[in-house]
Amino acid sequence: MMFSMTAFLRKLVVCFAVVLPAFASAEDYKWGEVSDEEWQTGAPAEYPEANAVILFDRGEMTVTRDIIKIDYHVRIKVLTRAGIEEVSEREIWYRPEYEKLKGLEAHTITPEGKKLKVDKKSIFEKESGNYKFLSFAFPSLDSGCIVEYKYQIRSDNFFYLKSWYFQNEIYTMKSEFSTCLYPGFSYDVTYQAIPSHLQSPNVEEKPCPDYSFGVVLNMKIMTWVLENQPPVKDEPYMSCVNDYRAAVRFQFDSYRLGNHWQEFRKNWVELGDLVVKDIDNYINNRGQIKELAEEVTAGLTTVREKSRAIYDYVCKEYRTSDEDWLWYFSNEKVSRLLAEKRGSAVEKNLLLAAMHHAADIPAWPVLISTRENSRFNPQYGSLRQFNYLITFAQFGNEWEFFDTSDRLSPYGLLPPSCLTDGGLLLEKGNSSLVRITIKPIMSERTDITRMFVAADGSAACSSYCCFAGYYGSDYGDRYEETPAEDFIDDYFVSALGVPTTVGGYTCEMDTLDQFVAQLAFTSDDLTRKLDNNVVVRPVSYGFRANPFKSEKRFFPVDFCYPFSYHNIVRIFTADTAAGCQLPKDTSFSYRGAIFKRHSSVEDSCITIDSELRVEQAQFSPSQYGSLRRFFDDVARCCEDEVAVVLGSAGQ
Repeated sequence: MMFSMTAFLRKLVVCFAVVLPAFASAEDYKWGEVSDEEWQTGAPAEYPEANAVILFDRGEMTVTRDIIKIDYHVRIKVLTRAGIEEVSEREIWYRPEYEKLKGLEAHTITPEGKKLKVDKKSIFEKESGNYKFLSFAFPSLDSGCIVEYKYQIRSDNFFYLKSWYFQNEIYTMKSEFSTCLYPGFSYDVTYQAIPSHLQSPNVEEKPCPDYSFGVVLNMKIMTWVLENQPPVKDEPYMSCVNDYRAAVRFQFDSYRLGNHWQEFRKNWVELGDLVVKDIDNYINNRGQIKELAEEVTAGLTTVREKSRAIYDYVCKEYRTSDEDWLWYFSNEKVSRLLAEKRGSAVEKNLLLAAMHHAADIPAWPVLISTRENSRFNPQYGSLRQFNYLITFAQFGNEWEFFDTSDRLSPYGLLPPSCLTDGGLLLEKGNSSLVRITIKPIMSERTDITRMFVAADGSAACSSYCCFAGYYGSDYGDRYEETPAEDFIDDYFVSALGVPTTVGGYTCEMDTLDQFVAQLAFTSDDLTRKLDNNVVVRPVSYGFRANPFKSEKRFFPVDFCYPFSYHNIVRIFTADTAAGCQLPKDTSFSYRGAIFKRHSSVEDSCITIDSELRVEQAQFSPSQYGSLRRFFDDVARCCEDEVAVVLGSAGQ
């Protein structure tokens, strides 16, 4: 149950009246008043490719004894036509269970000084999971315009103050955040991606009359200012965007009112016990689980055999529902899960741990934060960090981590979304932090395509694509989550970049825990005929285009795991080949990334054999430019064609 600060305070005081001090209002932040300097602002020297810049992003948070208010004020200048798309639409997200959004205003200011207000009828409220958001678009937006919006968020959740992010998707000239704390509140402050010399806030104290006690109290105001912050936006091969943004976070420590004092911060053991209590309440029938475990493992002797049998049973016999929020159980009790054989991934993983335990195999649930959620910070003691639960099992000196969300996931191999640094192992009275180990396996994708080129220039093709290691788990997940036809189109047909007709396909996990996709298709655009020659573009599904578009990147490239992409294309022509011109053999590399290609002809078969290997999972921002050029070269190699000179049969 969420703690009610208001209810707690009412036990201490019957009524109170507080006059809060107003924040100092700088001239630069007056609504609608744009300075000459702002109108003259252009792209910053350190980021000349900017299409728009945030002139200022300002937040003021006030924590009183009964409510939290955060006032936001943002001003942005559009520099180029491309910047219009980056700026035009805005979304403001909040949690309706304990937050309210008030007083949204927004307008466009033209270079001539005309102000065009966003009409309230053009503001739309939408929902997504536990969140709501308002979306709106600025009217008559053009390069040179300035847009501005402000709003207030009110919250009664004193445990979780909103974090402030100093970086945005757009280059930020100035980001300023202030907090005003009513006396008695104590929060621990943690920093992310902020240099140590910028972590100390400017601290002020201002008097605040409290008429309920007839005293003047001092309010503490802390202000952080960061300038010239480069953008952090969603790009290929990165985990959660917020992991890379400079931020300040708050954790509720204690509250004191007069002689009354209460501490709220808990250690990991205490926090773990809160979750264990919920889990024990959910798993209400351990006797039935023990009978089930005995039935599933009957006749098996080793703990590994029993563990694999339990995993296969839970993974494949229970359907995974869509409700994967951590604190939500599709079924009120585990008995219903056992009866209906359908539940959330979290419920299935809890059942997996309980069945291991029932079979005398030590196993525990583990809370984690998935890659798309945020990076787990062990110094920040809050259950709010976690959004998922997996299972840990011990086998003497060995162990495994499990997730049963996808029936195609192999035993002992976590899906890539769960490849995180660590989590919280849950055990009553003994919960502890645990490192999530990633198995050092090479994830390999191998595509073998046969291209049969007809006399009229059309191509009939068949591809066998095998995904091993984390690749297998990754694409197995994608296949389970996507309609089959869309999966084939998204990851194969669309990658070819030409009109294609699919004749048939199959997708399955083979006996070696590899995901295998096979498809047959025809296309008139993979070849072209020039007099007595036919020019063939070999099929390649991966890295035909450079995934790295931005000229600069201010955060690491994170591939999640090392991998290789092996592409073998065999070309056959209907007519006798009198000769051919093949792509040149090549090989090049950059610090842990290697590409090589070899071409050959044997009898009537032309073979193009290329391989890309990325041997490290992460590359630093300083390596981005060279890595981007490396993938430019890979993409160019994928476009190299084969020219076949036909014999007399084709003349």
